[in-house]
Amino acid sequence: LYFPSLIMYFNDIRRARWWLWNGGENPPTKMEVEPFTKLKNRTNEILE
Repeated sequence: LYFPSLIMYFNDIRRARWWLWNGGENPPTKMEVEPFTKLKNRTNEILE
């Protein structure tokens, strides 16, 4: 029952932490802080 709301809460905390750590004008999108998206971006950088 509470699991989806906890996921959303912790994702928002992750976004805020990433934004405070890296700075920037706008906060990151939800997809930018997802571990899978980060891994995919790193893999693409290595392959290029």
